[in-house]
Amino acid sequence: PKIRFRRKMNAEAAIYGRLSADSTLTALLASITSIYPEVAPQNASNPCIVYSESTAEYSDNKDGASHLDTSIIQVDVYADTIAARNTIGSRVRTLLDRYSGTVNTIVVQSIQLVYSFKTYDSESRAYRQTFDFRLRQVN
Repeated sequence: PKIRFRRKMNAEAAIYGRLSADSTLTALLASITSIYPEVAPQNASNPCIVYSESTAEYSDNKDGASHLDTSIIQVDVYADTIAARNTIGSRVRTLLDRYSGTVNTIVVQSIQLVYSFKTYDSESRAYRQTFDFRLRQVN
């Protein structure tokens, strides 16, 4: 179980590393620290990004533990205007969809956009775009 927790954190760390390293994206956010795991703090300003792992699959093989894990990572963009949401959402997709490479020592085989939708979130009083990305990570 400890290994699986570490792997989960690696998938999320890869997403965070990819997003937070992009100065074009961080310039569009309320601050360079406006990318949050799981939930934004109550006092967070828009625009911001929240990411979390919603599901993980571990494939066993005949030699033991999996060498390739697949996770679905949800990324939510929150903004005060439709234009800001759309601009930030477009940048998030550009950074993540079809990416492969190494992020802070995490080997990402691929990231693929699975699903996206846009809405107004009345609870947070913000325009939101939600992405689900499938991330395949080599262990």
